[in-house]
Amino acid sequence: MSEHLVEAAKARHADSLAKANAALVALSGAGEPITFAAVARTAGVSTDFLYATPSLRIRIDELRRAHRPVAEMPSVPGAGASSAIRALSARSKDER
Repeated sequence: MSEHLVEAAKARHADSLAKANAALVALSGAGEPITFAAVARTAGVSTDFLYATPSLRIRIDELRRAHRPVAEMPSVPGAGASSAIRALSARSKDER
């Protein structure tokens, strides 16, 4: 492979990494949910790139856990199962 192609690939990778990090800062600062799809959309990179870059994958996973709201326990006895299912379904839908 030509030196110029290698350098171009390195520059493109560094640019994508910078965009992804900037997207993480922006989403986190705005209080938005941190998901791979949201970061990819905001940064203009692919989710494949995010998953394939270990440092980004770890950081996104950590931020996802930090921003995940804790589901409240229902205060009405007997309403637990259906409320928990609705809460989990809503959370799953939001993350997609």
